[in-house]
Amino acid sequence: MSEDKKKKTGLNKEISFKKTTSKWPEKKSINFISDEQSKNNKKAIVLFCVFLLLLVPFTYFGVIKQIAKVNTAQAQYSQVQEQIAALNAQTADYNDVKTKYDTTVGSFLTEDEKVCTDRMKIFKMIEEDIIPSASIQSIAITGSQVTVQTGTTNLAAVSSMIVTLQSDKRNQYVTVTTTSDATSSSTDAVIATFEITYAVGGTN
Repeated sequence: MSEDKKKKTGLNKEISFKKTTSKWPEKKSINFISDEQSKNNKKAIVLFCVFLLLLVPFTYFGVIKQIAKVNTAQAQYSQVQEQIAALNAQTADYNDVKTKYDTTVGSFLTEDEKVCTDRMKIFKMIEEDIIPSASIQSIAITGSQVTVQTGTTNLAAVSSMIVTLQSDKRNQYVTVTTTSDATSSSTDAVIATFEITYAVGGTN
């Protein structure tokens, strides 16, 4: 076989029976990126679990429990409103009944009897309008006429009491007379006598 043909067919290559060794890729450094990422993932999961544990009681006490309180208060408010509405319905005709009662029963009372039904109101009026400014010596009630005599007082106190009595809607008319108190060393010491015409059936 010619040399040219040997070159073309590759038969001119030498065959060797020597033992050959395979070469593997060599790595002289270790890659820690995957290990670090795994640790970060585990840490994130732990933190998230802790967050969930803290979120549960906050959600219960801070949100759910407060909403429950609001709902309870609203229910109680609605119940009270219903009770008020029921009471208002029951007393809707109170004024009409009272007017009929006063017309029927009151027509049989004399003037003195009508005043007797208001006697406690008269005492309350005296207690509120006179007693804060002066002591009381005597009280006389005849019909709707009320006479009140005070103990020792002064003209300034008398003026204040007359204004209070006249502005009181329970009274129709008020007059006052004063006399000097000879037992007092004060020059303006007086004893006042109030004549009050009480409004029968007047407001409290």
